[in-house]
Amino acid sequence: SHVDYPKAFAKRLRLGSQALAAASPNALLVLAVDAADNSIIASKHQSPPERSFVTDFVSLGDLPSNVRLLVTSRTGRLESLGLPRAFLRMNIEGFTQSETAEHARVTWPNVPDSWVADFHFLSGGNPRVQKYAIESSAATPSRALDYLRPGGKNLDHVFKQQLNEAIQRNGSAVLLERFCACTIALPRPIPFADLAAIADLSPALVVDIAMDLSPGIRVSESALGFADEDFESFI
Repeated sequence: SHVDYPKAFAKRLRLGSQALAAASPNALLVLAVDAADNSIIASKHQSPPERSFVTDFVSLGDLPSNVRLLVTSRTGRLESLGLPRAFLRMNIEGFTQSETAEHARVTWPNVPDSWVADFHFLSGGNPRVQKYAIESSAATPSRALDYLRPGGKNLDHVFKQQLNEAIQRNGSAVLLERFCACTIALPRPIPFADLAAIADLSPALVVDIAMDLSPGIRVSESALGFADEDFESFI
């Protein structure tokens, strides 16, 4: 409690920048905080509310010339970061068609340009929509396109389709509702046995539902959680 952590961090940062400059005069020391807005929101929801480290991180003041700070945030929450004027705002757009081609050909190196054009159009160039389409395609390029048809899909379309398919497989919307409600309420990762007990489902059924909602739900050997914030928000 007696340590001034931002001040101590700034001192370490200066020492690190000096060591880097001595080893490689043209190198940059880049410190990145991904989804910084999540930390702000989480700190406010503590009881009592806490101060997020992001607030101190973005307010470190004069930085050595070879140091850069990089933070990412959802556009709608950007103001919550309280960024100083020294920060430059850079919007992250969806993929271009050439980036879509590069993304898809990591999985399928030989897909033709005509397939790439369709995949880019139907996914709207959205990297996460593409990821879900690829992972849900059973390793077949044509099925990835079928997943996005007839008129293309955004993330809400993708997630609703996943949920509806999971309901059809399990035969009950009530079971899915209990699973989703408990998954949202519990801190992740959630042990299968705990989720089964609280949702009043068998452990085997919990695993089955989690697999049906993959890749939105990430499953390990004994626990599960959300693969990304978009699917969490949807649920």
